[in-house]
Order: sequence, then C-alpha cells, then structure tokens
Amino acid sequence: MGHSKIAFVLVLVLSLGLSANSGVSAQVQQTDESQLRVCQRLVDELTAAGVRNRTVILSFSLARVQAVQAVATDLPIGWITLSRAWPVGGVHLLGPLWPLLLLNPLYPWLAHRRGQLVAPLDPLPDRRLWLYKLLRCDAVLSDDPASTLAALGRAGCLSGPTEKRR
Repeated sequence: MGHSKIAFVLVLVLSLGLSANSGVSAQVQQTDESQLRVCQRLVDELTAAGVRNRTVILSFSLARVQAVQAVATDLPIGWITLSRAWPVGGVHLLGPLWPLLLLNPLYPWLAHRRGQLVAPLDPLPDRRLWLYKLLRCDAVLSDDPASTLAALGRAGCLSGPTEKRR
C-alpha cells in the first residue's frame, strides 16, 4: 500500500519560545487585540520554521482557530469537538469525538458535502478503523500514531481521494 493513500494528520502542539523542532502552541485567552498578536506570532513561528505550508491549526476552541485564520487566511483550520454531533461550517477539518459518529453516522457525509475533512478524535482508534473506513472518514486523531499507522497497514487506508467520494 502506498503512503499517498494514507491520510495523515499532524497535530502541532507548539509553545511560543520553543525551538522549531518542538512545535508551536498558542494558549489564547486574552482580549481580541492581544489574541490577534499571539496568533500572528504563531503564524510567524510556523513560517520561520518552514512548516507553514504543511500545517493545520487544530483546537477544541472554535474561536481560537478562527482567530488564527483571521491573521492567516491561507492556513487550514480544524475544530475538535467533544459534544457536537453535527458538522459546523467555516473550518477545513472536523475532529468529532468518536462516539459522536455513532450518534450521527451521517456526520462524515454531511461534512464531505461541504468540502470538509473528517478525522475522529479517538485515543485508541485501532479497533475501530473498520468503522472509520465504513463511514468514509479521511483520517484519525490518535494518541499513538505509530500503533495506528501499523494498524492502517493491516486494514488499508481510511478513504481514497476526496474527488472519488462525491
């Protein structure tokens, strides 16, 4: 199986001031102006580290990823939700907690109709890869990427190119 068929999601957890090899994290809870400055600094760090063009900004806070997008419209953003069983608009990637897909198995279909990618948040996804493949999820957010990648090698990729889904 070729790596081009495997959907990878790199979750960068960055902390301003750390080296580029460590990643970049913005805990943004300040006022709007201060928040925008922190977001701009995050974008500057990503650019300086040479990883901006392969970064997706993910957060449990929709307002935070939207703040990053306000200063860098070219950066794709994603929202991880623990409670919303319906896709929200305005983001490129959706990361619903995996049981939400059981509550609403149409979640990926609805998101794909909007051109959004779906990567369920699942700390231990290996036993449910069959479900994500059945639901046509694009990727998975895992606490153990090495194990999940090995399981994907056995189970095949989650889905083919987005164009084939439509």
